[in-house]
Amino acid sequence: MGKNDRYSIESADDGLGERNTESEDTTTDRTGDSASQTHDAEQDNKPSLTPDNLPYALRRNSPSDDREQLSVKVRDDVRWSIEDFEQEAKREFKNDAVYDIDVREYLIKAGLKNTDDAFKAMREDGFGIK
Repeated sequence: MGKNDRYSIESADDGLGERNTESEDTTTDRTGDSASQTHDAEQDNKPSLTPDNLPYALRRNSPSDDREQLSVKVRDDVRWSIEDFEQEAKREFKNDAVYDIDVREYLIKAGLKNTDDAFKAMREDGFGIK
């Protein structure tokens, strides 16, 4: 069973262990109107389960999906810190497939949310002294 099979768009578990294939209920009332109109309106209000609705970690097929390669050279102390954090992240999310590429991307994303810290670290290493 592939990742896309687990989140199938064609069918969903109704919570009772039965599969709902979203077949229309075409029961007709006395006036000849289809009862499926009410059923369809109810379905329209529910979010549909599509790969686009899932978080990245659940919709991807491989760690490199939707990612561009970016080569970054770092000093030894940074590399060791990254490697330590990669191991910590794998322990934190032990039931998920966490890859080094995931951890490195999220370290960068977190850094981009905290650019003041990045500027401070750059100044500590001598940038902006001129």
